[in-house]
Amino acid sequence: MEQLRKDFCNEVFKIIGKRKKDGCCAFCGEKLSENEYCDCPQAEKSNKYFKKVCRVLERIDNYIVLGTPIRKVRKSLNITSNTPVLFDGVTFDDYKVESESEKIAKEAVLNYSQNAVKNYIHGKNLVLIGNSGTGKTMLQTILCKNLISHWLFSCKFINAVDLKGEITKCFSSKSEKIVSDIVNQYKEADFLFLDDIDKLAPTEFVKEFIYSLVNYRIVNQLPIITSANHTLEELDSKFYNEVIVSRLINNSPVIVFSHQNRRFEQ
Repeated sequence: MEQLRKDFCNEVFKIIGKRKKDGCCAFCGEKLSENEYCDCPQAEKSNKYFKKVCRVLERIDNYIVLGTPIRKVRKSLNITSNTPVLFDGVTFDDYKVESESEKIAKEAVLNYSQNAVKNYIHGKNLVLIGNSGTGKTMLQTILCKNLISHWLFSCKFINAVDLKGEITKCFSSKSEKIVSDIVNQYKEADFLFLDDIDKLAPTEFVKEFIYSLVNYRIVNQLPIITSANHTLEELDSKFYNEVIVSRLINNSPVIVFSHQNRRFEQ
């Protein structure tokens, strides 16, 4: 666990750089006390990123203090991530590459995984678009498990239809949960995997809670990995609107799965 913390900090410093050098601000050179950080414009930007990664470091520090084995932490995070059981034990090596589209898709998701800390710091999203049965959910699941395994990121994986189901259950007289409790757990995760976002009927209620979730994460630079069967244009015109779709693709590579549905293959 100590080594993981050290590796994480090294990644952060490679991406952001250090804020202080020889007791001075690394940006403007102002002399600073031991526990002081500068508030010059460049330092302020850096401070924002350090504040964000501190929440991950605080979590790791708590594990260290409690003496929790890393294997146990990974197991717990995998359970709470709620990834599809269908893809348990599956790795990038299991994703078949028999077309240029599959090659591009796999490489893009693998690259995102390899740059996980940088993507977290900068709130970089990832959008997977294409036909059913092309491996979008599989690659999302593999990515989610890698983020947990390598860096102990907190991840949430949810199919959009299931998310709506969780929310609507709150309106039952027997439910002890409220909508904000449900939505907040997906708002606050380090990484959110929102699968099949176009499987929801685009009612005003759906648009409202999806907007609330997506906007919160964009404003707070928390990454969203989204999948859909429809094109971005169709998501805009038939399901949500430019306000939501533009946020999903903000600062995001969009990967198009143009290969055929493999579920029909024998």
